[in-house]
Amino acid sequence: MHHSIPLIGTKAYVDWIQLGYHRLPGFGKVKRGDAVVFNYPDGDTVSTAYQSNVSYYSLVRQFGWEAVNSDKNHFGDIIARPVDKRENFIKRCVGLPGETLKIENGAVYINAQRIEDPENLQLTHRIITTNNNALNEKELLNIGVSKEDMATMYAYCYIDLNTQQIKAINDNPYGIEATPLHKEGYKYSAITDNTTKLHCKVFFHPDLQMYDKNEFFLKMGIDSASVAKAATYATLPLSKEIIEKLKDLPYVEKIELVTTMQGFADNNLFPYKADYDWNVDFYGPVRIPQKGMTITLNEDNLAFYERAITVLLHQWQTCEGVHLQDGLLLDARRQSPQLCRQPLLGLRTRRPHSRKSIFRVVVCKQRQKRIEQNKMEQTIPFCRIIINQHNKLNL
Repeated sequence: MHHSIPLIGTKAYVDWIQLGYHRLPGFGKVKRGDAVVFNYPDGDTVSTAYQSNVSYYSLVRQFGWEAVNSDKNHFGDIIARPVDKRENFIKRCVGLPGETLKIENGAVYINAQRIEDPENLQLTHRIITTNNNALNEKELLNIGVSKEDMATMYAYCYIDLNTQQIKAINDNPYGIEATPLHKEGYKYSAITDNTTKLHCKVFFHPDLQMYDKNEFFLKMGIDSASVAKAATYATLPLSKEIIEKLKDLPYVEKIELVTTMQGFADNNLFPYKADYDWNVDFYGPVRIPQKGMTITLNEDNLAFYERAITVLLHQWQTCEGVHLQDGLLLDARRQSPQLCRQPLLGLRTRRPHSRKSIFRVVVCKQRQKRIEQNKMEQTIPFCRIIINQHNKLNL
């Protein structure tokens, strides 16, 4: 009932009664390790076919604006939600304003110091059993593995591929994804030849789990020697406690951490630019903005603030004189637009290998501004950013 009526799926609110947004003053500050409830930044616009399962902006990046906004058979209607009716998320705070956040091989570092993993943190592992026997689902339930996780635990196949083969698999339209796994001393973006074989995790969409994986690899041009060595292992998000319980099962031989290779770009992560070869296991460094901080805008960091300027302020298209020139955002009149200062937090999920695991989240008091975008009225946060004559962003 938060934003849609169950079963029929229609809006659980009306647009013809609207009141201003107000927030009670806070009596404390968010600290590292706190659980924070917030609205997912991309949740201001949604596809009714995908709802919050897939971000509207991710769909646009993948299929293009024209397709997403015109093909109602696949994407449904594109709607805007008011601030209080957007999807609620709960994540744990790991980074505070002014700090530098970095993730290396799944471990979080703040200001170059590794922070302690939260209790019950789950990371992806593969489980190797005697004769590759299937895990007993009842035993998994008894030690705390969810049915949801078990539903896809055999959707992963492990095989050695070169960079050309990885690209070919990821370009297929069937929901099959190849990810090279971390290997000490290797960086994916630095590999320039097609002879180096990399151990990869290949995910088959749940609808394709019954498909012959080896047949797929052969059709993709993978050599028969590599296909013969391909293996399917149970792959699950596991906490340290569950790992210890799994080790007690007599047929479990080995449990291995599965992390993505450094330099393999996941363009589904902020700032959504190919220039950043980051993924959920190797991310950053990112300096979290702080009130009073001055940031010089340039081609290297503009992607981090593009959404704040184009969506939250909506001035990229509407404010006269604000434009990009030689990779810089400038005010042609050399005047500072009237904009707010808001601290940001770095948040991470208990299961950091999920797709929506890294967020940049506004946590301050916000004013609201009514705008018209794509012929739809919506309410968006109104923030204040000052772009001065030195091309600096003052927060």
